[in-house]
Amino acid sequence: MEEILRLVLICAPIMIIPYFLIVFPQKRQDKKHRLMLDELKKGDKIITVGGIHGKVVSVKEDRVVINVNGEGMQLTMDKRAIGRVLNKENKDQKIKDKK
Repeated sequence: MEEILRLVLICAPIMIIPYFLIVFPQKRQDKKHRLMLDELKKGDKIITVGGIHGKVVSVKEDRVVINVNGEGMQLTMDKRAIGRVLNKENKDQKIKDKK
């Protein structure tokens, strides 16, 4: 019986520690990205996961139309393809600089 208890006490941390090091932070990052996509609006400057820079022209439920070169070239893409919103990052940086 003591051997089983020792085995459980050794194995439990081995299974719990990766959750807090890998799974938990990934869930938090996914939630933050989802929130960023939900707050996306017309006029936001973005960078896609493929590195394309553009400005949001319209936002639909799961798709976004962006203006790429300022001369009317527009791309329609999934919201999931948006990696960063530059407007939000700039605002967050200004707030940090003021503090």
